[in-house]
Amino acid sequence: MANRMSFLGRNNSSSSILDGPRLFYHKVCLTGVSNVGKTSLFLRMKTGVFPDAQTVSTNGVDTQLLVRNVTGGKVGMSLNDTLGVEKCGTLTANYFKGAECILFMFCIEDQYSLESLDDAIKETSKHVTSSTCLFYLVANKVDLMSEITADRVTEKQIELDCKKVFYISAKTGEGIDELFDGIATDLNMKAVNTLPEVSRIQLHVTQTQGGHGDKKCAC
Repeated sequence: MANRMSFLGRNNSSSSILDGPRLFYHKVCLTGVSNVGKTSLFLRMKTGVFPDAQTVSTNGVDTQLLVRNVTGGKVGMSLNDTLGVEKCGTLTANYFKGAECILFMFCIEDQYSLESLDDAIKETSKHVTSSTCLFYLVANKVDLMSEITADRVTEKQIELDCKKVFYISAKTGEGIDELFDGIATDLNMKAVNTLPEVSRIQLHVTQTQGGHGDKKCAC
């Protein structure tokens, strides 16, 4: 079983990916049809354990701050879940506003949940696009028997323009560390690549010299 939420409890206000005084949190949103495990994944990240039926709320939107260590520093993520709001209609623009990463979730034992992501991408595309936001396809419930072929998952990844596919189990914890490690690494790389050239040089010097020594090359 994957290490349960190894980043929970860490100092969320420590240095950012740029070794700044505060950690910047990248907004990450979960989306997909009901009953694919979005809230179960969210609550596992929040509490460190798989929730029972009595602990799963389906009213409103909730946010959980997460931190991952990556090469070059720490990456903060603000994980957002609908908590069942999608049952009442389309999500509001505020849910996706400012998002830097979207997780399109489906259940591997339910073909409909995968095909219904076509509707999710239509809703999401009203607010963000894959050119400015990282899209990922997340297959949940890998502890159960799959009725979806790997080829169909790959096809859907291409159709939705998702960067990667992750296979997880919100119940057992399988694949969850890999999911958030991968997202954090990509968000860190995206942030570094969008810096002005001089700032990138300064960041490189900080990372290779530990913030000490001659930095004349950054001038």
